[in-house]
Amino acid sequence: MKQHHNRIVMIHVKDRKRNQGPNVSFGEGETPIKETDADDAAK
Repeated sequence: MKQHHNRIVMIHVKDRKRNQGPNVSFGEGETPIKETDADDAAK
């Protein structure tokens, strides 16, 4: 993402429960999402 940040206009992310569980609202599932700094992604 850092390499092509100027071409990325939208990112679609999903979250889900473990063991092929259902998709759930972002932040309510168990997908390990690495915290990022938006400023770093824009560099």
